Amino acid sequence: MTKSNVVASASAEISSLIQAAKGDSLPFRQIFDAIAKAIPCAQVVLVSSLPRGGLQIVQPSNCPEGLVKGYNRSLHEEDRLTWQAIMRGKPVRGANSWPSGEYEGSRYVQELLEPAGLRCAAAGR
Repeated sequence: MTKSNVVASASAEISSLIQAAKGDSLPFRQIFDAIAKAIPCAQVVLVSSLPRGGLQIVQPSNCPEGLVKGYNRSLHEEDRLTWQAIMRGKPVRGANSWPSGEYEGSRYVQELLEPAGLRCAAAGR
């Protein structure tokens, strides 16, 4: 199966999981597994701007505690990546969310991603 077929299949799977959800509960574990099948990644998180308009990591429950605490405490303020994805209405790479050459030196990378053993980030809406 080609990479584009895998992504299309995972996208269809995610859409069907969301549409089949009843009430306020979504099958987050299954959604994260489908994303991980389509996109090779070390960590998948769900960031929400609800209920107060500020960003916070809300899923998954197995996300490293340091990542969640650091993000929710102050590093959400440095999350240009998520806001760019929201504003553009499409997926965005971390390196494309900061001015040229500023991504690697940002607090987002140095204080959030690198301590968690991560280098790159992407966000979708």
